[in-house]
Amino acid sequence: MGGVRKAVIPAAGLGTRLYPFTKVLPKEMLPLLNKPLIHYVVEEAVAAGVDDILIVVSRNKEALIDYFDKPPSGLEDNVTHLLEKATLYYVRQREALGLGDAIRYARKHVGGEPFAVLLGDTVFDRPVLGELVGVFMDKGCPVMGVERVDPSLASRYGIVEGEVRGDLVEITRMVEKPTNPPTNIAITGPYILTSEVFDYLERTGPGAKGEIQLTDALAHYPRKLGYFVKAKRYDIGDVDSWLRANMELSGVLTERANTIQGVATPNTLRGEGELK
Repeated sequence: MGGVRKAVIPAAGLGTRLYPFTKVLPKEMLPLLNKPLIHYVVEEAVAAGVDDILIVVSRNKEALIDYFDKPPSGLEDNVTHLLEKATLYYVRQREALGLGDAIRYARKHVGGEPFAVLLGDTVFDRPVLGELVGVFMDKGCPVMGVERVDPSLASRYGIVEGEVRGDLVEITRMVEKPTNPPTNIAITGPYILTSEVFDYLERTGPGAKGEIQLTDALAHYPRKLGYFVKAKRYDIGDVDSWLRANMELSGVLTERANTIQGVATPNTLRGEGELK
């Protein structure tokens, strides 16, 4: 089995929980320290050996496309370094019908190859995609990042059941945002999938929230694995999570760490939605 050289990054969400920022800027372009969020996601793919990346966008995402086409002053070298290693393509999702629907737009581009899926609003404090590629190469079946979450939050995620063997879960059942979660093992991504998923998506009707759910399609695979990702995940879904990611990653990610820490500490923020 060959390696994984293609990746799909869904980045079509409206980011309504990040208003008013996302009224004028795609959430994937929100700054995480000194670079936009999408930059780190593309970096993650490139670090795992991916050289072909399709970003699924929606209307009003021109700033994201422009960032890679015409990088801002001071970031040219960072962007050029990525583009020397991978080619970026874009496709527009016509209607916001969920993650599964966004993946369907990649069918022609992916062809019959295995591919990675990285969420455009999620980063980790260290590279993890390469580990999932390793599991896929070893086991020969789709694999997705999972983690144990607080049981009180499990209904917000796709949840899996199965036999846990070390870092892996042999998945026997999957359910999207269940009212009564059978476990607290949540699907958080990234994913390594095979092209069969496109047929499964075509057979998948609207699920939770009336959207085409990727979890429902993945359930059709005769064998699939969950891999317990051993890294801290930052899902930039609202203003608090965005601020928290900037504060916590300032000691991990870089060049402007001292500047960030000098301006504020986690205890500086007070008021509604304060960070804890």
